[in-house]
Formats: sequence, structure tokens, C-alpha cells
Amino acid sequence: MLLIDRTFSKFQTEVISLFLGLVVGSIPSFIREANDEKPFQKSSTLFAILGFVFAFSLILFSILSSGTQVGEPREMTPLLAMFCGAVVMFGVVTPGVSTSFIIMNMNAYESFLSVFAHFFDDPGHNIVFVGCAALGLLIVAVPMLLLTRTMLRRFHRQSFYFLFGILLSTLVGCIIQEVMRNSGGISALKLIIIILLFAAGVACSYFMEKAMKKIELRKEEEQQLTEAE
Repeated sequence: MLLIDRTFSKFQTEVISLFLGLVVGSIPSFIREANDEKPFQKSSTLFAILGFVFAFSLILFSILSSGTQVGEPREMTPLLAMFCGAVVMFGVVTPGVSTSFIIMNMNAYESFLSVFAHFFDDPGHNIVFVGCAALGLLIVAVPMLLLTRTMLRRFHRQSFYFLFGILLSTLVGCIIQEVMRNSGGISALKLIIIILLFAAGVACSYFMEKAMKKIELRKEEEQQLTEAE
């Protein structure tokens, strides 16, 4: 955890570029899952737009109400820690949503991660934030599990495209914030590294999906052989 915290602090743009690649590389499989029950319909675009507008409005509100400059970490508070915990649970139970990107768009990723990375530096102080984060997890857990299960079962395609809109908004939000944070310009070497890390993330997602498909096919074949016997 400490290593991740230090890496993110020193190489934030590079880490985000890798994360972007990982998420972008997973989009094709996410769309296939959305269209699993029915083929693509024009109305699906509307749900994606609604998801994008909903999430991007929250991102803008979070940035404007934070009182900090874009890219500057927000000071951790018990309420913010609780909200981050709720976001983590939201990402756990909701397919395709990147918890990291949501917290990054809140300018709280570094502060939230630091609570756990430097917990023993000031345990009496950090235990409050950890407790609030755990409370946020618990508050969101049951209702989100029930809501997600119901929505995905009854409105599979619509729910996935709404979540796809949320996913796109978090990507755009991170890109905008990183562009503004690096408004002074970046070196050619850093730009090349960013591009390579993004490409590596996309490739990693692609090969992971291929590997998962092979595992699933192998299990299906083994199950068929077992039934045939």
C-alpha cells in the first residue's frame, strides 16, 4: 500500500494513463455483456447519455465544491472518508464501474490512499477515517446489492448502458483534470511514456479477456464431458 501511495504521488499522470488503458481495453467486453440478451438498440444510446450526464454533473459539483485547485488533493475528512467507502462498495457490486476513477475525479484518491498507507504513522487519527470508510461500505452494501441485482435482472441492457455512460464520464473527467494539471506542458519523453503505458493497459485488458474466455470454454467442455458420461 505504501509503495502504491508513493508511486501515485510521484507518477500520478503515468499511473492514471495505465489505468485509462486498462479501462478502455475492457470496454468491448462490457458492450458485449450489455448486448448479451438483445442486440444493440438506438434507445441504448439514450441510457448511456443519461448515465454520462448524471455522473459528469456529480464530478463537476465535486470539483467546484472542493475548494481546491484541479489536481490538488482534498484534505481527508470523516465525511469524505465515508463517501469514499461508499464509492468503493458501489464499484464492488456494480459491473464495469471504476472505483479508482470516481475517487480520482473527487480529488480524494491520494488522500484516501494515504490514510491506509500511513496508518501506523498516526493510528489514533487515521482510525477515525478507516472507521468512517467502513461505515460507508456497510451503509451502501445491502441496498446497492439489492438494487443492482434487481436492475440488472429486469433492465439488463438499459442498466449496462447507463453504467457505460458513468464509466465514460469518469474517463473524461480524469483526462480533463490531468490536462489541466499538466497545463504547463510535459516533456516529449514523458508523453511517450504515457502513450506506452496507455497501450500496455489496453493490451493487458485484451489478453486478460482472452485468457478468461479460454478458461470459461474449458469449463464448459469439461462440464459437457461430465454430463455425457
